[in-house]
Amino acid sequence: MEAKISVIIPAFNAATYVEQAINSALIQEEVLEVIVIDDASTDATAEVVQKLMARNSSKLVYKVNAQNLGPGASRNIGIRTARGQYLSFLDADDYFLPGRFSHAVQLLAERPDVHGCFTRVQNVWQDDFRPAAFQHQDIIGYTGSELSQKDLLYHILAERGDFFSIIALLVKKSAVEQTALLDESFLYGGDIEFIYELCYKCLLVPEKDEDIKIIRRLHDQNITSSEGHRQFNDRWKLIQKWLDHISDYQLEPRTCRALVLRYVHFWYVIKGYPKSMVGRQIIKSGLLLQLLTQKPFLLKRCTLG
Repeated sequence: MEAKISVIIPAFNAATYVEQAINSALIQEEVLEVIVIDDASTDATAEVVQKLMARNSSKLVYKVNAQNLGPGASRNIGIRTARGQYLSFLDADDYFLPGRFSHAVQLLAERPDVHGCFTRVQNVWQDDFRPAAFQHQDIIGYTGSELSQKDLLYHILAERGDFFSIIALLVKKSAVEQTALLDESFLYGGDIEFIYELCYKCLLVPEKDEDIKIIRRLHDQNITSSEGHRQFNDRWKLIQKWLDHISDYQLEPRTCRALVLRYVHFWYVIKGYPKSMVGRQIIKSGLLLQLLTQKPFLLKRCTLG
């Protein structure tokens, strides 16, 4: 099959896992290149990648950041470097299974109106690491009916069901170039906003293939597990940023309301109180009043139609 896909792998102190991640991408027959962006690692990541380059110099591209820039900046470097028609993202501690792209490439070839597609991911816990928040998340991802752009964005912003992560996505590079790429100020959340913007500007659809093609490792060293407070703080800032987008983007009233409710929810998570229902209602009313005072356009945008 003609090579079409650039796989982008940001790596920071990933010597333990990165070889499997890279090899899992190299074996996919649709892959044109695997771009590894070493985010100023201090472990043996460089040695591992250079060893692989000696055997796969034609398909493996290796870039090293002079200083640690974060996953958003590293992915952006990969996007700008990529030569493929399609882009795929993989974290350095995750890996693809054989046949990762066979169904996705066929779907996109048959549907020129579709800009990207997403699939399911299986979570695997390392060394008995399994926080309570992940107890019931062995497999994540949506494979239901195709949704319109507006419906998909609403369902994701309102967190109505489990849709997809960045590593589950295969997207046309031309579609990604319509976005502002990833916000590099977020340690956690830049990939989420990237998905929001893709959903707003492009048509993304589920693969509807039940086979698992991606393994996502969860362990006590990755950002997902070790930066809990920072995660919620960044996501709260992300929701605040998208509340400002309401005046720029033509978001539906239900989507605007979902953003406002997410803002209130994350405030509770970060502050950790109040406990009583009465206290919560008082705080919620106060937060909504404050938000509408600061951003008066919200009232109109949340009730139009």
